[in-house]
Amino acid sequence: MNPTTKRSSFLAYDRALEAVRLVRPLLERVKCAHRGLADQMVRAATSVVLNLGEGAQRRGADRAHFYRIAAGSAAEVRSA
Repeated sequence: MNPTTKRSSFLAYDRALEAVRLVRPLLERVKCAHRGLADQMVRAATSVVLNLGEGAQRRGADRAHFYRIAAGSAAEVRSA
């Protein structure tokens, strides 16, 4: 992670954000041959970060709902 980047107190969010930063340049190279797959991978990786961030601001079942969506998106990224 860039040393000047502010880190949150939520480790999963920080790790997911770093994964998006690492994956994007790789997927740009893959885009020529597999545009649809590369685009979906970027959306899924971004979804992990956004749902973790939103879930962290919620409480109870609402929080768990966003975390489950993030977990599903993470599984999608892993499966590709």
